[in-house]
Amino acid sequence: MEVKPAYKQTEVGVIPVEWEVKPLRSILSKGRLGGNYPNQDTESAFPLMKMGNIARGYFEMSKLEFITPGVTPENQHRLVYGDVLFNTRNTLELVGKVGIWRDELPLAYYNSNLMRLEFDPNEVSSTEYANYALNTAGAVARLRALATGTTSVAAIYTRDLLGLLFVVPPKPEQRAIAEALSDVDGLLGGLDRLIAKKR
Repeated sequence: MEVKPAYKQTEVGVIPVEWEVKPLRSILSKGRLGGNYPNQDTESAFPLMKMGNIARGYFEMSKLEFITPGVTPENQHRLVYGDVLFNTRNTLELVGKVGIWRDELPLAYYNSNLMRLEFDPNEVSSTEYANYALNTAGAVARLRALATGTTSVAAIYTRDLLGLLFVVPPKPEQRAIAEALSDVDGLLGGLDRLIAKKR
């Protein structure tokens, strides 16, 4: 296959020449697992995000669980706007989901089947871009290839995750991609509201 001028062939496909492909370990500053908190369906003070709450690229809030009353979660497990979370354990089909927290609730924590990915600001200028990049068809396929275990219980271990290849455009382009995606999300949200209104 012929590669067009200003593009190059890489391990992850054809990308613009000024973009790079790097292993996740070289662009992460930290990966932090959540807390192993006892939890329940009954509402309490501290909502707990679990593997079932992460969809591809966002958080699904239809089923919530809560930290058991009397247990105080650690502040390091509190979610902050823009946090990118990775699902380390799930079924073989669902392990490796990545979502971004956009303050869906005013207060929430995350459990030990999720890992917060903290990116080196010298490499990644936008967690919105990181969330997008980890949810492309190619990234999802590469994540699935890292999963080990059975059909019902699978895991992606940190040592393997750190080797995942990540597409890194220059930082201004990361911001532009994130902004364009945000505009599209806004348009789709407006369209959904319009459709709901017409019903």
